[in-house]
Amino acid sequence: MALADKANWLIESNLAGEITLSGLADRLGVSPHHLARSFVTSTGQPVMRHVWQRRLTLAAIALAQGKASILTVALDAGYGGPEAFARAFRAEFGITPSALRRSRRLNDLTLTQPLQMRPPMTAIFTAPTLTKL
Repeated sequence: MALADKANWLIESNLAGEITLSGLADRLGVSPHHLARSFVTSTGQPVMRHVWQRRLTLAAIALAQGKASILTVALDAGYGGPEAFARAFRAEFGITPSALRRSRRLNDLTLTQPLQMRPPMTAIFTAPTLTKL
């Protein structure tokens, strides 16, 4: 399994908890620099940006379903309060959390889905043909 796939698995398994680049790297047995470089190379985006987008996506889903208050959703997404959450949410989706809660429409948002793990690449070799030189 590629390093980015392992990182993605850890991220998806721990979205509700604290996630840091150095914590992920420690769990994977690599340096933070190596993890950051490998993740960008494999996915095209920085590790922590992906974490941020996934958490905001889950927050958007929770708001659209009307399950919890904006404060609760903000805290669950890892923000210290609703103001910072609202700024990040608006920057990501172009709409405020309260507007989404009222409309309950996710169709207009670009949500970040979990990364798909790639199947391991295997080389397929054919038998060499013998020719006379």
